[in-house]
Amino acid sequence: NPDKPEIVIKMHSQLTSFGNHEEAKELAEKMETKFPEHPDVQLYLGGYYHQVGRVDEADRCFEKALKAAPDNLAARRAVAIACIEKKDLSRASDLLSFMRYNSPKQDSRVLYTLAAAYQKQGRHSEALIYFEIIVRDFPEMARINRELRKAVLESEKELGHSQGILPRRQFPSAKKWKRAAIVTVAVATLFFITNWYL
Repeated sequence: NPDKPEIVIKMHSQLTSFGNHEEAKELAEKMETKFPEHPDVQLYLGGYYHQVGRVDEADRCFEKALKAAPDNLAARRAVAIACIEKKDLSRASDLLSFMRYNSPKQDSRVLYTLAAAYQKQGRHSEALIYFEIIVRDFPEMARINRELRKAVLESEKELGHSQGILPRRQFPSAKKWKRAAIVTVAVATLFFITNWYL
């Protein structure tokens, strides 16, 4: 039934998967007109348009989805990312307010993108707010991700912070190093014997 949004979405998905791009383009335009206030359809179309490089159309559909369902977290996320790209960081921050608290809906990549955008504008205080959320809720990333650690240190330096928020980087203990060295020597010896005598 083409009047059911979920059926039309499935039809369009099949067209794109089979490479019927012209038909997919025509159907997408019809879907946008037929379901202008259906958040799932508009979100789907936004993703489709973004995938094929039609950014303006994608942003328009994401905005429609958000207007139809202001509390839809996927719509808020999509519009926020577009806002970051347009350097409208205040609106992006408002839309991503739900990511300030530890939950399955948090996305460290989106939080980092927002923090980095603030940093690029020289707004280091705002950048550190989001860096601190990442450090708090994604501690493993904070320990091992060099790009994140470098960015945090840069903002802290710009603000003159003497006490940093980063956890210490974890290195293997001496016992683990010793065990690794023994294994390495054993493997090297076995390799030498195998190649020398066979």
